[in-house]
Amino acid sequence: MEPGSRNDTSPETPLYRAAEIAGTFIAVLTLVVPVAAIAYFSTPIPPSSLPTRTIQAPTVTVPTVTESSIWNRHHPLQPK
Repeated sequence: MEPGSRNDTSPETPLYRAAEIAGTFIAVLTLVVPVAAIAYFSTPIPPSSLPTRTIQAPTVTVPTVTESSIWNRHHPLQPK
């Protein structure tokens, strides 16, 4: 090969390709194994054994503000 000629294939290509494949395999394995382990080892809850609750909104009473309250008498924006 002449010194000025160009070489399209580098000697590092097979090693780089193998590292890329190994990295992809490890990434896929990292994503799949936890999900598979959770799915395999978790115990399913039958729908009939789920507790049912009725939630009732609490009744809130709002205090009425009258003109004789301390806040209204001493508020700076209250007309005299």
